[in-house]
Amino acid sequence: MSTNLQEINAISQDHDRLHIEGLLGRYPDIDDTETNQILYFFKHATALETALVTCNDKIRSNYHKFCEDHPRVFCLGPRDYMFVAIIFISIIISTYFLWNAGL
Repeated sequence: MSTNLQEINAISQDHDRLHIEGLLGRYPDIDDTETNQILYFFKHATALETALVTCNDKIRSNYHKFCEDHPRVFCLGPRDYMFVAIIFISIIISTYFLWNAGL
């Protein structure tokens, strides 16, 4: 039973990926709903699905254009950099206190 569900899920994901590739193939001649579908896909897709789309030579130039037109989705924002900085500073401070404590 679970094998059938896994196969159905894999077919569904493959269909979604092919749909997104079709939309990117037509980019920028798509409407806002289709743009949102692409954005939703990249936000929720697995790394493998994303890699399969980005490695498609037929849509590569349209994919790069889409990324340039929607940088907030594909790039780190100020909040992300702040989070990384806080973690880095926390590690440095913790290391300093542990070192001085003799641990």
